[in-house]
Amino acid sequence: MTTLLTPTTFCMCWRIGARAETHAVAASIGVWPQDRRSLNCRLSTIRHYRLHACGKGEDDAPMRTSLSPAFMLRGCLNSKAIARRHANRWPLLALMPVFLAGCTSTTGAFTPPAEVNSSSTHAHPADASLDRPEDGVLLADSRLIVADKEHGLRILSAHGTHRPFAALVDAGWKYDETTSAPLSNGVTRSADGTKVILTDVIGGQIWLVDIAAEHGERLFQHAFGVNAARLDSHGGLWFTQSTQVTPAGGHDRLLAPFGDPSLRDGALWHLPAGSSEPRIVRGDLCLANGLAIDEQGNRIYVAEMIGDRIWHADVDFSSGKVGPWASIGTPQHPDNVELDGKGGLWVTCPSVRQVGVIDLSTQQWHHVMDIPTNAACGLPTGLVLDDKGDLHAVTGLGSAVLRIGE
Repeated sequence: MTTLLTPTTFCMCWRIGARAETHAVAASIGVWPQDRRSLNCRLSTIRHYRLHACGKGEDDAPMRTSLSPAFMLRGCLNSKAIARRHANRWPLLALMPVFLAGCTSTTGAFTPPAEVNSSSTHAHPADASLDRPEDGVLLADSRLIVADKEHGLRILSAHGTHRPFAALVDAGWKYDETTSAPLSNGVTRSADGTKVILTDVIGGQIWLVDIAAEHGERLFQHAFGVNAARLDSHGGLWFTQSTQVTPAGGHDRLLAPFGDPSLRDGALWHLPAGSSEPRIVRGDLCLANGLAIDEQGNRIYVAEMIGDRIWHADVDFSSGKVGPWASIGTPQHPDNVELDGKGGLWVTCPSVRQVGVIDLSTQQWHHVMDIPTNAACGLPTGLVLDDKGDLHAVTGLGSAVLRIGE
């Protein structure tokens, strides 16, 4: 896991009673993940070490969990007892600026976005001529690439003109009205931003599309429908299987978990780079849906739609190893999810027609907007963030995207 040196860690190391313990801590403490938002930190990971209260020498004394850099520096310099007992550690003070720099580099408190009024939104394109733009991504030139039922993908200009993207039909994307497959669904970007990943929620196809070349090819064929997929910087493919739907079952089988919550055959899968055999990373999900990965913070997020929660776990993306899972509760039926790079996880909730963001430091839900029942985006399923992490548009199962602002 990516780690960050902090003043708190320096003070902990200074307080270790024996030199051997100092070396042990330096070698084994993982410090804290980069996504930690403040110096307030739980000390459970180092309770097996013999710690001393600053200047008192008491074994297992409680330590402060909110220490200012000035307090720590003053405490270390003013304690003559510590100076005599740990004279061989004074060279560490030369490293104090490094630890203080670690403090200033942490992200500040999450700031909830302002609520969006539906009067400040508009259908895009104005003639509502799209066909099931379930998800999409924003390009640097303000164009949108969105899902399209017949052509797989469609590119939409800022002025509202649009056309099929990457000629996927010629490459083998053949929509069949009788089976509703392949049915385009998740649209995400690769870690380097040069490619789009498209999923087929009924037929199980996953396509990789080069944006600049407008060329696409099938990356993987799964046994069941794939809801969302992400490609990490190591070439690993992560994808969600909502349920065990196939073209033979069609829409009815896809929606079966809504009528039978005991149908927990949704899963998160991982296909390592160079492999043809994916493995289940997390099973026992009732309609697995949206997916987000945070490579800087070494974490993955998966929406369990019928469970009304977002599952998350620490991940080593280089090996694909996933740590223990925990969950965050959400309003009813979370769908697509997106990280904003500012400490928030954005979520669409179609059943209650809401878009909101979770403060990942507190797991608190912040309501952002309600989607009118007559909105051209139809049932809201996805959202598009701009390069600043702000809400740009809401996608859905209708005939347009709902664009925010002018």
